[in-house]
Amino acid sequence: MFPITWRWTITVPRTEHGAENASTTATEIQRALQAEGATCAAPALGTVKFKCPGITGMSRSALLAPISSGVVRIDDSPGAMRISYALRFTLVFWFSVAAALVFWLLQSMPLPTVESAYPFLWLFGGNVAISMWRFPDFLRGTVSNVSPPT
Repeated sequence: MFPITWRWTITVPRTEHGAENASTTATEIQRALQAEGATCAAPALGTVKFKCPGITGMSRSALLAPISSGVVRIDDSPGAMRISYALRFTLVFWFSVAAALVFWLLQSMPLPTVESAYPFLWLFGGNVAISMWRFPDFLRGTVSNVSPPT
């Protein structure tokens, strides 16, 4: 079975305009996620939890459309900031399963074959791959634009 949650960690070097602590960075990531259409819980201890409404309520870029929910954790370390995140793809998983089933039924195949999995692999795998490619850049861009607290 395919995993529905993907975890990853990126390292973002601190810049002269970078954030001073994980709390400030978490707040800025929360704002950026909300600007994309996500619903976020209040950040606590450098952690942001968020939920996405799917394709409804998303911004034009639809960065978060395939993502159902996620968690972003910021770990302060000297010289760089480690950002760990977990993204859950529940809605796109079930949509891909349903679409693959419809395509299989439309082809009137008596038994599932390898070819009947192609729609699932294309829909689910493609959406996850695009999200996993775009989300780190979104985080890097958000963190690099954070101004230090005054």
